[in-house]
Amino acid sequence: MTLSRRDLLRLGAAGAAGIAVGGLPLFARSSQEPLLQRAIPRTGELLPVVGLGGLPFMVPPTDPDAERARNAIRVFHELGGRVIDTAPGYGTSEVFIGEALRRWGITDDIFIATKFNALQVRAGRGIRQSGGEAADRREMQDQLEESLRRLGKRPLDLQQVWNLGDIQANAARSSVPAGQLEGHMEMALEWKEAGLTRYVGITTSRSPQYAEMEDAISRYPLDFVQLDYSIDNLGAAERLIPAAADHGVAILVNRPFGSGTLFRSASTRGKTLPPWAAEYGIDSWGKYFLKFILSHGEVTAVIPASGNPVNIRDNVGAALGPMPDAAARRRMLEYWQG
Repeated sequence: MTLSRRDLLRLGAAGAAGIAVGGLPLFARSSQEPLLQRAIPRTGELLPVVGLGGLPFMVPPTDPDAERARNAIRVFHELGGRVIDTAPGYGTSEVFIGEALRRWGITDDIFIATKFNALQVRAGRGIRQSGGEAADRREMQDQLEESLRRLGKRPLDLQQVWNLGDIQANAARSSVPAGQLEGHMEMALEWKEAGLTRYVGITTSRSPQYAEMEDAISRYPLDFVQLDYSIDNLGAAERLIPAAADHGVAILVNRPFGSGTLFRSASTRGKTLPPWAAEYGIDSWGKYFLKFILSHGEVTAVIPASGNPVNIRDNVGAALGPMPDAAARRRMLEYWQG
């Protein structure tokens, strides 16, 4: 059976309540097969290869969708998921995730990744320029303390310099303001040394920053990089992913579905999966896109953003079954492009 995201969403109401569909509990594992895990190169710590992005959890506690979102986090954990990525700039996401983890009693089970950026959060308050080195250090320290409080975990598992210290609003600019990344990395490494965070990293989600990302990978003792990569956005595979792998840096992939555009693409609309996809446990376009990314062996984990328990079950299913080899990856790309 081929399931589209629209099909899965139609099952959402049943899924949020844990109702059986087709005679099977919707969130039960289809097998006892363990999720595929990959090691963080610096330490060897294993992480399941499918995580969860935090954007959908910008949900006020009284919102009608709040309970479904809380259940989404519970379901993710019950299915074996571990990595959750968020940021202080994602509205109420850190607060919501922290409260949900405490509600389900699973805070210690989750590998929590968040971010910090003095300029980005200041810009959200209408301040577009640096406040100077001392003011920026205070801003960064305040962000860390807020994240520790909201998420309820000390130390944080991963603290990342968001967009290399740049402001998202200036996405057209190709270079990060002078000194911004250096100042942020200095703070991140101090926090790691002080035991406030276990790992440090940097993030991007746009190609104008790729050259500076590559330079940073060679300059700083990074544990993680986070970057955008998908079947229709292959640029990171040209130099960034190889650079990270060469320097022993773990790789998290954001925007694996192109911000959802892949499901609205002419390449998938009304098009069935190829019969050979079943050889790799692929029965939905979501698994098709995620397994394409994960079959790149240097990727540590992918973090699709979803607050729908049904879609989360589908996403986590991409960590089960065989991964496509190089020939199958080419076949997947050619089929999708065709």
